[in-house]
Amino acid sequence: MTTARKNSDVAKAAALAAKFHGRAPTAYQQIKVKPMPKALACIGAVSVIQYVAERDGKVYEFRHAFKVSARPHLCVTPDGQSVYIIGGLCTFTQDGFEDN
Repeated sequence: MTTARKNSDVAKAAALAAKFHGRAPTAYQQIKVKPMPKALACIGAVSVIQYVAERDGKVYEFRHAFKVSARPHLCVTPDGQSVYIIGGLCTFTQDGFEDN
């Protein structure tokens, strides 16, 4: 990936995070992500996702129940060490997860 593309992706990620959290990021953490494996085990559909995040200076626990038609797939690597949520008819916006 080119440096310009990386910078563009970082800027887009920062903008989405700022909209969701209600403030611009004060720090960036680089997380190493392994390349996508050639095979995954599909475990099932994600019916609900629940997560803790800060928004507008307060910490909340968010919960989103997916419509049956919008549910993404829960997949794991063959060694069971990495988890992926893939697909689904949903997007993540400044309001959190939204079914499409």
